[in-house]
Amino acid sequence: MVAALALARNEALFYRHARAALSDRIAPRCFAAHAGMGARHLLVLEDVTDRGGDPKALCDDIDFGYARAMMVALGELHAAFWESPRLHGDLRFVRPERDRPGFPLLLRQFRQVRSKLLKSDEYRLPPEVREMAAFVNANDWALHANWEKGPQTVIHGDTHLGNTFGLDDDGVGLLDWQVLYRAPGIRDVAYFLVTSVPVEVRRAHTDELLQTYLDALAANGVADAPTPQQAWDALRLFAFDAWDSCAITLVWPGLQAPENVEKSVERANAAIVDLDVMPVLRRSV
Repeated sequence: MVAALALARNEALFYRHARAALSDRIAPRCFAAHAGMGARHLLVLEDVTDRGGDPKALCDDIDFGYARAMMVALGELHAAFWESPRLHGDLRFVRPERDRPGFPLLLRQFRQVRSKLLKSDEYRLPPEVREMAAFVNANDWALHANWEKGPQTVIHGDTHLGNTFGLDDDGVGLLDWQVLYRAPGIRDVAYFLVTSVPVEVRRAHTDELLQTYLDALAANGVADAPTPQQAWDALRLFAFDAWDSCAITLVWPGLQAPENVEKSVERANAAIVDLDVMPVLRRSV
């Protein structure tokens, strides 16, 4: 998987070319980064716990404050590369999603996962989730075309709670930059809200969290940020992709610890139901 999707190459190039544009709050300091043949790679990073970093697990329950700090971090990350000419220069390795190495393979894997879940009685899927999974299986390539619409930036690509760490100043940083690519920033926001925010927190604070993200973009110099309504629609669109990342851990043992799988799937199923994603998915194709 690391070789087929060029994950090691992505992360090494991130630390060599993009990391310097971000504050030390957003990503660890890097002392060496090299990617060789296939999946062979070496990263030498700081130990973030030396400066008060508190790495999280996907199954952890976070509060509104942590979720809000994550929105601030994502706003800073995305603003640093928002419609940047560097995306066509030294950061051209940050490819559009459907142009990523191995992306057709990834789509095929997700189709197989959805099909297995739909055919099996082992997994209890809400009716809304079953409808969504069947629709995505029939329209996945067209749905992912939406990743190329709207302002483009560097996104982390795997913004689940287990790839974050809290800081003493109540900030949040990000680990594991293997999946970065070029897309609308709201995709990272949706991925975090769907997979990682406790259901009760998300239900009570989604408006505030989206506004915090939009305010962070503006504070970091983005003049053409989405409107709140556009952010809501994008959240509902990108939610299926976040659900996919949880669903694959159900049928592929070892990707996540069992407690992480259980908690993330519970959150993602609830989000698909709460967000009423089908009207947006239908419109987007």
